Amino acid sequence: NDAPGKDSSKKDGDSAMGSMVIDRLESLDARVTILKSDPKKTPKVWAIHRLHMRSVGDQSMPFDALLTNAVPPGEIATEGTFGPWDREEPGRTPLDGTFQFDRADLSVFKGISGILSSTGSFEGELGRIDVDGQTDTPDFTVEVGGHPVPVHTTYSATVDGTNGDTILNRIDASFLKTSLVAKGRVVDTTPGQPGRMVKLDVVIDQGRIEDVLLLAVKSTRPIVGGLSLQTSLVIPPGDRDVVEKLKLDGRFTMTNAHFTNVNVGQKITELSQRARGKQPDPQATPVGSDFAGRFTLDGG
Repeated sequence: NDAPGKDSSKKDGDSAMGSMVIDRLESLDARVTILKSDPKKTPKVWAIHRLHMRSVGDQSMPFDALLTNAVPPGEIATEGTFGPWDREEPGRTPLDGTFQFDRADLSVFKGISGILSSTGSFEGELGRIDVDGQTDTPDFTVEVGGHPVPVHTTYSATVDGTNGDTILNRIDASFLKTSLVAKGRVVDTTPGQPGRMVKLDVVIDQGRIEDVLLLAVKSTRPIVGGLSLQTSLVIPPGDRDVVEKLKLDGRFTMTNAHFTNVNVGQKITELSQRARGKQPDPQATPVGSDFAGRFTLDGG
């Protein structure tokens, strides 16, 4: 219908959809595939078990949905508003809402395990979604250590919904008597290779060395004491144990540290006495030690 004064560059379907509103849309077992601008990169695919949208049209559309997260596997229940759809720049389509992520199985990552749950809220545009939430993993385990510990986090992140890349603006995590703060990103860096690169800067201000070692060694408490630590943390993609891939580079300070093995503690005390020009006293009370240094870890 090329009536005078009408923009004939628009297709009939575009003008019709602009004035059409569907009261209710129900979709079961759908797949949404978001193609990336770089053809070498794998498209982002979302499996949506159930989608219910209301007032569907060229406007903000209320929705609720149940979908599957691929890695780590788990189900996400979400509700909010989506749209209006930006035909020219889909990544600029607005959305907001809340979500609940249940029973995410971390054992999909070799070398760690635990069942994670998360709740939070999101807002922004499809290409830049601001997410605030919290997670609980009551049984987080690094397999090389074998000791489950409860981990709680709160986080603020920015997610690109078109490709899944995530900027971690701040993570506050706590386990046992230790807290840490981390910032960084989780991004797709290698075209055609599954998995993402994790890069974080981690700071522990007033932690406990025994809590950190509990994650990584079989012995329960080889040494106890205060711990401060700053490190970069990199986990590259690839189908290998997390501990084998993990790269650390940082510095640490331990204060008033005591070895729980009596013989080791006594030897440290004797070393301290000899360093001061004194004869070792077997009856001396073991002293707390302060340690500081730099460290790197790579290749397991």
